[in-house]
Amino acid sequence: MILTINVLLSLEPVWAHTEGMIVDHSRPKFLACQCEASNYPLANTYILEVFNKLYAANKEAFKPIANGPENYCVGLAKQFGINAYAIVQTGKIVITGNLLANFSSEEAIAAIIAHEMAHIAMYHADPIPFELRATSSPRVVELLRQIVQKNEELNNARLNRDAFYSLIASQVKQTIVSDLKQQNRGESMLVLNKYQSYQKISMTSANIYSHPLISDDVIYGELIDIGKAYGIELKLVEQWHELAMTKLSEIQQLENSVNQLLGGKYHHSMLTNFREREADEVGFEFYVRAGYDPAQYENGILTIIAAKNSDLNSIDEAKKYCEEQIRTGSIQQGDDTHPKPCWRVQNMRTELQRHHEYYLQLHSQALKKNISTPYGKVQEELSPLLSK
Repeated sequence: MILTINVLLSLEPVWAHTEGMIVDHSRPKFLACQCEASNYPLANTYILEVFNKLYAANKEAFKPIANGPENYCVGLAKQFGINAYAIVQTGKIVITGNLLANFSSEEAIAAIIAHEMAHIAMYHADPIPFELRATSSPRVVELLRQIVQKNEELNNARLNRDAFYSLIASQVKQTIVSDLKQQNRGESMLVLNKYQSYQKISMTSANIYSHPLISDDVIYGELIDIGKAYGIELKLVEQWHELAMTKLSEIQQLENSVNQLLGGKYHHSMLTNFREREADEVGFEFYVRAGYDPAQYENGILTIIAAKNSDLNSIDEAKKYCEEQIRTGSIQQGDDTHPKPCWRVQNMRTELQRHHEYYLQLHSQALKKNISTPYGKVQEELSPLLSK
């Protein structure tokens, strides 16, 4: 994807040839952004310096959004885990200390930050990624927006239903406790057998959130059986379940229509998957414009692969792991919320190869700026996190 930063921003994606505006001047203004204090001041300063370097080289892309790097919050997250994310509505970019501790170079860190900056620049709060808006028919875009709306309605129905799940679970627990208090020792063993029912219903809400594709009918059937066994009123639950099933049916019909129009390429997580691909490619240009080596961009992704895979101890091992998949042709974009990590590496190599001369020219003209905070000191500060 080539992103030329002018008053009108043109886009030449790998997957199609088109041009259009990527900056929507009608997008909402940033909400108030609260920058959090960090327990790792050197690391926080380092991240901010890398962001400022990227911003200075790409400020025209961000001027219509929020002019000036001081309008963005960039820093370490307090939570653990290997993760980085952007909150598009506020201009907040966060990297976990565990992830930052695994990086071995400024280039790898810059690649991740550039990716998150691309989410903001492309306004990925809009569920339909620019890639699809620019290259799909108006009918496809309209159907996708309807799917997004129906999914929001489905989630609301499930949330209301789950509230009653929790209430019923509480009622069942109270009944079991009461029975145990009233029964003698032998009878108590019979009452304890009911605990299996309580465990099922108390886990229902968690199951829905952890497994969004879990069968609503299966969960609902268990709920009805348990409710009837304990004489609990289920009318409101039945209403919310009926609404949820209606929304599921409507979503399925819309998805079938989109799938036909897209030649069978639609999948449940396509929108988020495409947004991540888009952020990789737009972030790549942000990265190169800041003077970073184009060939090193993949190290950001490879660092995450190595950090999340206990069998891989370095970027070099992660690279060999991906290159083996690329060599055998077994690599797929995948249908999860993110493209498969090694597919992302392959995609960025393809992007660089197809537009090699363009990126070399960008790199030669880049606004190069040094980072003053020594990265070695940052690594020392974060070293305790490598064991967590």
